[in-house]
This record gives sequence, C-alpha cells and structure tokens, in this order.
Amino acid sequence: QQPYTPQSTRAVQTLEWTQAGTVWAVLGSVALFLSLMVGAPTAAWATPPERAASAHHLQLPWGQGGHQLSRHIGYEAESLGPMALATDDQGNIYVLDQVALRVVHVNRQGQVVKEHPLPAATFTDLAVAPDGHLVLLDRAVRRTVLVVDPLTGNQREHSITGTWTPSEKTGLITSLLVQPNGVWLEVDHRYSVQILNAALQPCEHTVRMGRPELSGVGAYVARLNGGYGVTIDRTDGQGRAWQQLYITDEMPITLIRDILSTPGNGLWILYETDDPNTSGPGLLKGQYFDAGGTLTSRVASQRRPSPVYSHRTVALDGHGGVLHMAFDDTHVVIHSLEVSP
Repeated sequence: QQPYTPQSTRAVQTLEWTQAGTVWAVLGSVALFLSLMVGAPTAAWATPPERAASAHHLQLPWGQGGHQLSRHIGYEAESLGPMALATDDQGNIYVLDQVALRVVHVNRQGQVVKEHPLPAATFTDLAVAPDGHLVLLDRAVRRTVLVVDPLTGNQREHSITGTWTPSEKTGLITSLLVQPNGVWLEVDHRYSVQILNAALQPCEHTVRMGRPELSGVGAYVARLNGGYGVTIDRTDGQGRAWQQLYITDEMPITLIRDILSTPGNGLWILYETDDPNTSGPGLLKGQYFDAGGTLTSRVASQRRPSPVYSHRTVALDGHGGVLHMAFDDTHVVIHSLEVSP
C-alpha cells in the first residue's frame, strides 16, 4: 500500500474522509507493533478544565507522552497522526492521541492538563456528550463505542453491531455523532443509526436517512455535484425536504472535510479546494449557513491539510467558530479558522 496521497482518493470520494476501511489495513498490521512499543500512559490531573479562549493557536510538539503527541511514520503504509479533535460546550479541547493509547485534554496554553488511557490503539473517532462524557469509536477491530467519564475515569464499552451495522460492514461507518438525544453512527454517508440513548446506554437501533441535526428534529445529506460545488439537502422530522443549500467557491471543491451542526440549527460546511500553485493538499475553507439557510460567514485556514492521515480535523470552538488541527514536521497545530471575505 502506498503512502496516503490526497489526490489519489479525491476523485472517488463523495464526502469528507478517505474511503471507508483504508486505514484499517494499516492499523491491523501495526497494532502489534504499537502494543510493543507504546506502554499504557499514566493518567494524572494537572489543573481543572479551563474555558478555551475565543481564538486559538496552540502548538504541541511531536514526541511520546506528557505534553507531546505521538505519530506513526509509515514507510510502506500510511503515516498516522492523532485521529480526532473534539470540543465540549465550554470550548475545552480534546485530542485522540491513539498511538499513545490516550485521549488528552488540552488547555488554552497548549498544555496537556489531563489524559484518559485507552484499552487499544484502534479507536479513530472522538466526540463529547452534552454531559461531558467522552465517546470514542472503534469501527473495525473491537467494533465498539467507549464511554469515558472524564471526572472518575470510569469506562463502559458497548457493541455497535446490529441489523443496520452488521459486523462485516462496520468498516462502512463514516462518522460518530453525539447528539442531545444519544449517539448515532453515520453509515456510508447515507443514513444514521442510533445505538445509545441520551443516558449513553444501549438502546433499540433506529435509523434515519442522512445525519441528524444537533436539535434532534431534522437531518441533512451532502454531496459533491458535477459543478465542483456542494449541495446540502435538509429534511424535517418527518423526512420531508424543506431546504437546499448550495456551496460554491472560486476554486473547484474536491473534498467535503466535515459538516458541523450548531445548537442554533445552523450548519458549518468545511471543504477543500484544489490549489493551482501546488500538487500537494488543497486549501481548507468553510461556509456557515444559519437556520434560515442564509450564508453568514466564510472562513479559511492558513495551514494546509496534512498528508498524514487523521479522521476528524475540525471541531466547533465553543464560541461559534471552527478549530482546525493540522500537522507539520515538528508540531501538531490547533488553530481557529480565520474569517475570510
């Protein structure tokens, strides 16, 4: 398998990440290596969680443990960095540092103030529930969601398999969605399955088309259209179409990085465009539409998406904006996307 090259995958993608299951071939082959090379971290309190500032520019160096984040450099396979970035309602930042078997809470000075150990290196997605619990997804090896109490450290692990998510198809799960009414899994960018209720306990699996809105009422589906733009179809609680959004850019849009639903029923659409001046990763940009479908804000990153694989690199910042996690040769950089004209 060749190292990850964004250009080789964009033509066949219809939503944000590389094709479902690609990274699991790598994780399966390196899991033993990681278990031998990386010991389980020691969890430790430092300072109480802090409210993040409204603008961020944090740098955490590459390394092993402590205030450093870990990576795996692949020479005949994909290189892996921290798999996911997440925030809570107060803007606290969490990073899935799966190579080091932990989730870290990062303060606004870019310091690790607490770490939560993980039972395996195969978790690839992270979200924070409204009550502060951390929820992690292992879609292809353990086939579970892990619920972590950030105060006590208690962990509960629940199977994700069911009628709509059979064990042989869990690799098609494309996103972990934690909503006020429970935990959902998006499958193949087409439909979502609820697997945990609002108390984060297993429930009867229910299905709806698209991704559920954060409000829990409607849903939405996104697709790249033939004009190198993006179309968003929104439906109400009965599945009836009620709004269609169109996203265009001066450059062709080649990849939908993520779509973030906000408490006010708005949508952030984060995407990448081609850059005619380079053959590397494109430019990361975003547009925000309010509940009425009006475009009210545009943002852009001054850092290019990294060729090192990471599943979820954008998150709400707790103040109405968006954070972006990028990698360079020496650091992981977490920064606010800047408002653009």
